[in-house]
Amino acid sequence: MRKHWNPAMTTFLSGTALVLASAAVSLTAQRATPAELAAKLSGTWKINLELSPSLGAPGRRGGRAGGAAFAVAGFVPQRGGMGGGQGAASDLTPEERAARAAMQQLQQIAPLVTIQATADTVTFADARGLRAYRIDGKTAKVDVSGTMVNTKSRWDRAALRQEFEVPQSRLIQTWEVDRDGRLVLTARVESLTLMSTESKAVYDRQ
Repeated sequence: MRKHWNPAMTTFLSGTALVLASAAVSLTAQRATPAELAAKLSGTWKINLELSPSLGAPGRRGGRAGGAAFAVAGFVPQRGGMGGGQGAASDLTPEERAARAAMQQLQQIAPLVTIQATADTVTFADARGLRAYRIDGKTAKVDVSGTMVNTKSRWDRAALRQEFEVPQSRLIQTWEVDRDGRLVLTARVESLTLMSTESKAVYDRQ
């Protein structure tokens, strides 16, 4: 018996193939081991400002590392700023001002960063110095300009997820290498008075 071509069936099969291909890519990313993700993340990365619309213009910030000043860009403030809450600084206690300053510092973006990651640890080195974290999902304390900040890091599918928390404010960051081989940093702030939209910075491998 002669079979007739069915355009609707062809369209259905093509759509099914695309869905299966997308699912295969997703499963591949999910199946990557922490060691494999760490290897992809490791290296030296330079900011791509054209692909990072969430960033403000680079400028000098008050800081020196090894005697050399460094330029950084910060995420564009949204709805009262990304410092973890609204209100004038004069209305805050000294502890609250210190916590806000620490969160603002954590949101600064270095134009050049070197990452060394393993399945269990990650270090970030830039002009400001070296920062090291355990990747175990457990809360630890880090000193940010004299303020103790709670932090924890873990692998979340294909990304490294980090959380930084002070009273009434939390910064969530993810680091992930995309399909084009670029490093993508996303960040958002959550607090009692602010829920910022997600901001993104993109880096090229050097």
